[in-house]
Amino acid sequence: DFLGSKWPFTKVVADESTKLKGFRLRQGSVRTRALGKVAHTRVKRFIELTGTPAPNGLKDLWGQIWFIDRGQRLGTSFSAFTDRWFQKVVVGDDRNAVNLVPFDHSQGEIQTRIKDVCLSIEAKDYFDIKEPIVYPIEVELTGKAR
Repeated sequence: DFLGSKWPFTKVVADESTKLKGFRLRQGSVRTRALGKVAHTRVKRFIELTGTPAPNGLKDLWGQIWFIDRGQRLGTSFSAFTDRWFQKVVVGDDRNAVNLVPFDHSQGEIQTRIKDVCLSIEAKDYFDIKEPIVYPIEVELTGKAR
């Protein structure tokens, strides 16, 4: 919101992209709502990095993938996504308290839809260092920086 229409960046790299998982078209954190306003109007390339794309299950993927494709692969809204791939199971007496349980076909279908924009690598396949290389560098911090 700070930069508004003066957003100067055509590329965004979002590290720890699971912080985007709670994005909804009219909800989410201040940061994700602000980023959502420019994600498809000012940004030409959106790259996400994470070690755990779905820490709490498939439901975590919609917000992250929306920033990449504006809903082309998993639905243009979170409710469209959940209606297609999840059963809503009521928890307790409150009818609004639901647990989203993926259907049997959900995992495969979702993976098929996002495989062209996702890349998964295993560190063991790319690093052959047996022992870490340690270069200790001591830095003197001022009182305020401590």
